[in-house]
Amino acid sequence: MPAVLTSIILLAQPVATVGLSMVLLTETPSGIQLAGVALVIGGIFYATVATSRARAAEARAATAT
Repeated sequence: MPAVLTSIILLAQPVATVGLSMVLLTETPSGIQLAGVALVIGGIFYATVATSRARAAEARAATAT
């Protein structure tokens, strides 16, 4: 399993826990918990976009030579 996929899965686990606790246990997360969820999702999005842009730039550089 690639390291990027593993890290995304590990980061998504706490987000899923908060979501499932809201649905299954009818818990209400605090504002700090929701802010943490937003930070994790934002970090995953940023890392994914940066990685895909880097791969696209490498592909363009490889085909340009």
